[in-house]
Amino acid sequence: MFDLLASINDQRRDTLTELISVYVSRLLDAVADLELSKVRGERFNGLHFAWAGTTLPGEPNYYRTQSAGLVIESDSNQSQSQSLA
Repeated sequence: MFDLLASINDQRRDTLTELISVYVSRLLDAVADLELSKVRGERFNGLHFAWAGTTLPGEPNYYRTQSAGLVIESDSNQSQSQSLA
């Protein structure tokens, strides 16, 4: 099985890590630091990322990032939806 995330460049890896950071920063600092440390380094290769829809602002899209113990999901299927990015 081809692991796409293992082959992405550093800029995209940093962008995905930043997205995860947005979500885990809502947790207590100690918990957020622990969760973020899980996706930095070797465990990054255990992440899975899925995207569906357009990349145009205000248009429907869906994404999901997951690994052992972590699931982040956004479903913006309404017309004129607001994007986090």
